[in-house]
Amino acid sequence: GYGWSPDKPLATIDYAIGLCTANQGDVIVVLPGHAETINTAGGITCDKAGVTILGLGQGEDRPSITIGSSLDTATILISAADVMLKNLVLVPGNDGVDILVDINADGAILEDVELRSDETNAYQADTYVDINGGGANAAARVTLRRVKIRSLTAGAANGIEIGAVEDDVRIEDCDIDGDFSAAGIHSASIFTNMVLARNIIRNRNSGDHAVEFSAAGTGQAVGNYLFGDTAAAIFDPGSLFCAGNHIAQAIDQESLDIIPLI
Repeated sequence: GYGWSPDKPLATIDYAIGLCTANQGDVIVVLPGHAETINTAGGITCDKAGVTILGLGQGEDRPSITIGSSLDTATILISAADVMLKNLVLVPGNDGVDILVDINADGAILEDVELRSDETNAYQADTYVDINGGGANAAARVTLRRVKIRSLTAGAANGIEIGAVEDDVRIEDCDIDGDFSAAGIHSASIFTNMVLARNIIRNRNSGDHAVEFSAAGTGQAVGNYLFGDTAAAIFDPGSLFCAGNHIAQAIDQESLDIIPLI
């Protein structure tokens, strides 16, 4: 009888996933103030297709998940198609957690999710969101919408990594600010048909990119605002069509339009 009323809640998100039925539109409601820690790879494994995990509350009342307080390979794993995570706060539990959210299936959506370092203890993740799928086109049609990433102390490699050949990834209206040794959004893969729209991305690591893509990555980059300290290294769009993107390399000055050379 547990899990059907706020008066008799379940203890963990992973247990709630186990009670869901795939492709029935099941919704797991995570109440304000809920907090849990996972310490295994796939400590939360989203393996039921079509399930939504919805956090309630605003600000610090939002549900919070600490990932990897004693294991760097602990992660939230999305392994079934069409899973949605919404309005959750995710933080690393030690310095050097490999990945906070590992997306390995088609159609995943992260919306209004905040991933942030633990600045008090100087804990960063290596990569906050990894879109990989374990192979080509195994994590296609993934959407990240209004995702916030904060990792201000040096130690992280990427905010978002596209780690394999994926199609139709959409990253829109996200806010990414960190000291990344690679990039705020990074990919060395030959992805296709990306939409990168209306994002605000800053890399505080000197000489490194806000966005850095493979030369063969294709799609469109539209209306992004990108920040770093070296103009030539802020934006590498690969083979994306670009329109209305802006860069800034110093405080107290207006941004520059990115104008391609013909």
